[in-house]
Amino acid sequence: MDSALETQGRQLRLLGADVSILSSSDTALTAAEVSKSEDRILICSPTLFQQVKHLCPDAVCFRPVNKDGDHVPIASILYRFNVHFNTKNILSRCLVCNSEENIKLTLEDLNLLQEYIKNKDFTILNSENENNNFQITLSDMIKSGINVKFREDDNYYFTDKSKAILCKKCGTIQ
Repeated sequence: MDSALETQGRQLRLLGADVSILSSSDTALTAAEVSKSEDRILICSPTLFQQVKHLCPDAVCFRPVNKDGDHVPIASILYRFNVHFNTKNILSRCLVCNSEENIKLTLEDLNLLQEYIKNKDFTILNSENENNNFQITLSDMIKSGINVKFREDDNYYFTDKSKAILCKKCGTIQ
């Protein structure tokens, strides 16, 4: 995986785009199959572009590089495909798993999560007499085996507390 392309994919997710980021071990055939089965536009390196076009001529591919080989800005990709975003979509997707199933966190929720992660103490979820919807959802996630965690490159101190979300699918706080 080209790290610049992965960065662009994550930036598109921040804007609320439904982006699937393939791993470096995925082949051109995998990319072509994903493009065809999920009706996706492949944003890929020039090498992968040629391989996919050879395997699947009707796949929609885009090489986000200019004539000098530099990656084009996200705005160029959005313009090229006539994509318009609504501000309500910004930060609506998990940067890790692409899910739209998330919970907006209050500062109290974030503090509770920090305590839970720090101590791995499930009893804090039942510490108050009245559990709120967040605590019930969190308890259900933990019981179903979802590991609640901060993003690898993030932690409580660096998470923007006014915009923090918890992904209900993968358990990532971002």
